[in-house]
Amino acid sequence: MALEVDCDSRVLRRGSDPRTYGLLLLEAGSRAAGCRLPIPALSRPLSSLEERLQIITAERRSGRLRAARLALVAGILIATAAFMPEPGALHCMLEGLGFQVQVSASY
Repeated sequence: MALEVDCDSRVLRRGSDPRTYGLLLLEAGSRAAGCRLPIPALSRPLSSLEERLQIITAERRSGRLRAARLALVAGILIATAAFMPEPGALHCMLEGLGFQVQVSASY
């Protein structure tokens, strides 16, 4: 089973559509069920094929979720940087509010 899952991952990493690939596996599995020649990867019970299909769809979801999270974090960082006042402006704003601001030149 591990070998088949590894092959599935390699096919999907090359850009194959997971849905199309899954349908191809189902078709090959249904043909192998009626075939008298042994086809090791597809002659296993349906639960094995079902498990492979679940892994294929889980990989697809996790990739999209990871991309969405990355986009969200990037957006938050860009928004934070865009709305950060310059250090001099922050100094003037705090003094205008009545705070005593002391600037040190330590690096």
